[in-house]
Amino acid sequence: MITLDEALAAADTVPEVVIARATERVASAEIGSARAPGEPKLLIATRSVTAREVVAVSLPFRWGGQKSSAVAEAEAQRDAAASSREVAIAVARRACRVAWMTLAASEDRLRAATELVARSERNRSAIADLFELQRASRLDAARGTSEAAMARAARVDAEQSVVAASAELRALLGLDDERLTAGEARPTPPSEGLEASWLARARAGSPDLIVAEAELRAADARVSRRAREKRPSTSLEAGADWNDPTQPGTDALLGLGITFPTHGRAELNAATAERDRANARLDLARRRVEADLTSAFAAAAAARQRFQVLDETARPAAAEAAELTRVAYDEGKLDLFRLLDAERALADVERDHADAYLAWGVAYADLERLAPQGTP
Repeated sequence: MITLDEALAAADTVPEVVIARATERVASAEIGSARAPGEPKLLIATRSVTAREVVAVSLPFRWGGQKSSAVAEAEAQRDAAASSREVAIAVARRACRVAWMTLAASEDRLRAATELVARSERNRSAIADLFELQRASRLDAARGTSEAAMARAARVDAEQSVVAASAELRALLGLDDERLTAGEARPTPPSEGLEASWLARARAGSPDLIVAEAELRAADARVSRRAREKRPSTSLEAGADWNDPTQPGTDALLGLGITFPTHGRAELNAATAERDRANARLDLARRRVEADLTSAFAAAAAARQRFQVLDETARPAAAEAAELTRVAYDEGKLDLFRLLDAERALADVERDHADAYLAWGVAYADLERLAPQGTP
């Protein structure tokens, strides 16, 4: 058995989250690469005509903010990777919540289908006995047999839904259990509170907004780096020639190498375009977060209210109606069709009860993904 809290706690082990964490570590390692000095180059050579040897060293160095801008870009990329990891966790928690809710609802449907099979078989058997005693019509016997067969078919379908939901949750969490179960306990849908509070929390800490803002900062840092890399790159060169028969002693060399970037303007233009795209994505993320949250809030409120009506009123009333109808049927006050209709109505209410619970779970999972708990 696995509870909802256990399923949510296991979201950190979902493969997408593991990949996001690995990506964050890669981005963190890139900061060290950006801080590292330029790679020196050593040249050792000899001549075929003049018997002399040559050794030279070239050491590149960055100036005019080239190194600091590269480090700033790497740090911004690291922050963007960290934001992407938070998005992955939020998405994984939503997936775990929905998968658990699907399993719980499927088990509730199976439980209701099993109870309907038991009632239908009891009716069919009783009607068959009455038919043998010629106290029930062939129509009654046929109706009882049909209802029992339909109940068995519905139970088979419900059982396969449980198997599928269990397999989905097991694969999501990476568990080895042959078959998971959600158990008997069901978290009660809480009140959604105020929509304005959810919106404020989403605007302040929605993972989608955080990652869009981090990507914009990374794009800004890339523009700054490209602007500085338009400047020529430099290197310090030193070397010496010796054993040259045409000249006495060792000929030393000290110089400054300059490389002129011919693609600097094009790379800056590309980085600027990427920043404009990131800015547009941030604006889109703000709009989508507000629209999606409003939609999820409305869906959660509607599903909760429907669930409460079914759980507190319709479900007890349907169970009472089915029981009273059976008593009246046993006393000969009502016919078989009224009994079968009452029991089918109870089965329908049980199914709707499970569907409403799942609908609330999915909508609330969307709310939690858009505005996770713990954000301002």
